Amino acid sequence: MKIKSPVSGQRGVALLLALSLLVVVSTSALALFALMDFTIEQERNLKNMKTRQQVEDSLYQWGQQVLLSDFKKNAVDHLNETWAQRVPEIELGAFAKAFRNAKEPASPILGTEQMEQWFVSGGIEDVERFLNIGVLIFDVPEDLYLKQEEILFGLCNQTGANFLQVRQALERARTLMQEGLLPKTIQGLKALDRANFAKLAPYIVLLPTSFTGLNVNTTSDVLVRSALMKKVSPAAIAHLLQERERSYFKNINDLNQRMFKAGVGWNAAFAIPFATESSAFMVTVRLKDEHGVQENKRLFVRGPGVDPTRKVSEYKWIKLEV
Repeated sequence: MKIKSPVSGQRGVALLLALSLLVVVSTSALALFALMDFTIEQERNLKNMKTRQQVEDSLYQWGQQVLLSDFKKNAVDHLNETWAQRVPEIELGAFAKAFRNAKEPASPILGTEQMEQWFVSGGIEDVERFLNIGVLIFDVPEDLYLKQEEILFGLCNQTGANFLQVRQALERARTLMQEGLLPKTIQGLKALDRANFAKLAPYIVLLPTSFTGLNVNTTSDVLVRSALMKKVSPAAIAHLLQERERSYFKNINDLNQRMFKAGVGWNAAFAIPFATESSAFMVTVRLKDEHGVQENKRLFVRGPGVDPTRKVSEYKWIKLEV
């Protein structure tokens, strides 16, 4: 009988141990490499997020500069101005280069030449083209409240929204406001159903009560009619819209003079709901890259006595969503 050498047995045990150790080390190495890959991907994502935020902030700064430049040039706001032109989808570097070469404010976007696969679109919108229902929720003088409610009644009349339901929803919001529970979004008006939301969506906004006028140069035909339908004839409203189409109103006196000249039964008091300049603007940034599309909005206010680019953060701008 052949007897195994003790040395051979020891070698076998050592080999098994070595193989086991190799498996453990290999498994640990694979796990380590996977962890390293995961960490690197996290770092890349974090860097991309930071870069995206930097680009968005730069685009907002561009919007601010455009608004500031416009304010210095002319107090009147109308839809033929630079700020009112939408930015179509364009490669980010080309966008930055175009504004560096333009007469408008230089773009503050930095380092965009390396982002060839990034595309930007968006623009600036006059928020005071909407009816501010904040006046119907927050505490305001009675005459201002009644003026705004009258426009809302006209708006409901034209759009088919139920005025009683809308008013009840606003009264509920007013109660919540007094209790310190005012919702941050218009969807908090629980009494207002989806049908009414959809009908009012293009015309309504929630802002502080300092924003009370409709910009007659930028607001919709529907809101012009809503503000005037109980005061003047349809012919007078039609003439105002025609005059606006022919040339924007330079100021309210210009509006009154042109309406007086038409002989349509105009009274200067009819112009009270209107203004020809705006102070609240929404800057929209839509950024598309290999990860998808993201759209964000910021509300800015400008005017005498305030920083023309100050962000209004204490109130959330709302456009009804359904």
